[in-house]
Amino acid sequence: MQSYSVSSNEPSLIPESKNARKEIRQESNDTYNRLHSISEDAAFISRVANLYPNFKVFPNLRCGAWYVDPKIVSLPTSSSKFDEPVYFKSTDGHFGQWSFNLRRANLHLLRAMDQCEGIILVDSTRHGKRFPDALSKTIPIWCAVINMATAKASSQSPLSMDYKDNHRLYTPPGSVSRSEHTQIEARLHEWSDQLITSEFSLPSLRKPLRPIWFTPSSDTLPPLDSLDFTPVVCISASKLVSEGLERRSAGFTYVQGSGDDHESWSRGLTPEMFWKNKEHLLSLSRSTLLEEISALLEAESPMDGPAGAVVPVLHIRERLAIGTLSALTPELLVDGRAYVILATDISTIRPTTSDAILCLQVPAGKKGQLQFLTDVVPKSLQFLKYHLTSNKDAVVLCGDGKDMSVGVVLVAICSFFDDDGVFMSSNDANNARQFTFNFNT
Repeated sequence: MQSYSVSSNEPSLIPESKNARKEIRQESNDTYNRLHSISEDAAFISRVANLYPNFKVFPNLRCGAWYVDPKIVSLPTSSSKFDEPVYFKSTDGHFGQWSFNLRRANLHLLRAMDQCEGIILVDSTRHGKRFPDALSKTIPIWCAVINMATAKASSQSPLSMDYKDNHRLYTPPGSVSRSEHTQIEARLHEWSDQLITSEFSLPSLRKPLRPIWFTPSSDTLPPLDSLDFTPVVCISASKLVSEGLERRSAGFTYVQGSGDDHESWSRGLTPEMFWKNKEHLLSLSRSTLLEEISALLEAESPMDGPAGAVVPVLHIRERLAIGTLSALTPELLVDGRAYVILATDISTIRPTTSDAILCLQVPAGKKGQLQFLTDVVPKSLQFLKYHLTSNKDAVVLCGDGKDMSVGVVLVAICSFFDDDGVFMSSNDANNARQFTFNFNT
């Protein structure tokens, strides 16, 4: 038997492996790589939209917005834009957690279909699979439940003429197993009954809905006119590549699903800012990109300066207000109100010993979601309750004034105010409403 020896001078494989993983993480979170990868994928989305000019294009929150040029979101033949966001959440399609979520019913899409031949829904996913669960399961569930509920609700519906075919569940081959498909299908009647008995009004459908799936690797993009169903085209914008990374000769590393979890890499850049400054950003070198993003953030404040960056909630007599971190000034913090400051890095905030100021650090991206629910919200509510009870108004600030601060204020309103917007006493508030957070919603 031949023997092999390893020289002590040879580098260890374990450190090499660790270094390789570190390099992969760095390349994956590199802003330069992400933006150029998004641009490459967005070109495919634009090509599909041009191929089907009579279809409306909708990005799925939140990832999809990075891939869709705002110019193609509405049809050239339509004078109106559908500004209501589309949100099909992947967790509603996770194994064993399948759901038709009435809080994300997306029924406004049915109105859009009255003005076009079909719709295109755009999303993406990171390495390991072709489609996010939102495209492979959540949207197919939505189509099947809408079809079944419409057929059940009206005997005059054209769907009722071919009931069995119209309420079938369609899932992408290779992405959903036969066993999982069958388990989902067994729940369709339950979900359709819940939709029918909800407060939503179901419009009639001209044709049943049916999902179709495309990726950049799709062999053909077939004609989709004159079909006996309304196509709901589900596009996963990114290419499926090994390890989620693929080096390009153009000088960047392609990252699959670059638009996902943008808080971890975008440095504050938003999809809207990216598309507004796309050509300029893509022309920059890797060394100057981050500096330019910082300059854009300063120039494009979410609200019109500190004076307008704190907005009171009128319904509750302005007892609570929401604002951006850009509003944070020494003068603001001594105006007699209590302040909850939510930031991804509180080291940038001038420390204070005032008992009327609560600073909480929340990690960016998905890592911070659980902490927000289990730590930030309870601490914020306890702080707000104390100061509201002491007849002191309060302000909640976060990065853009549209995310964490809104969530905290919303829970506080539900917890401490009655339906008329009047602050309740401690006993009334304690007995009024009890909340349970579902981490999958």
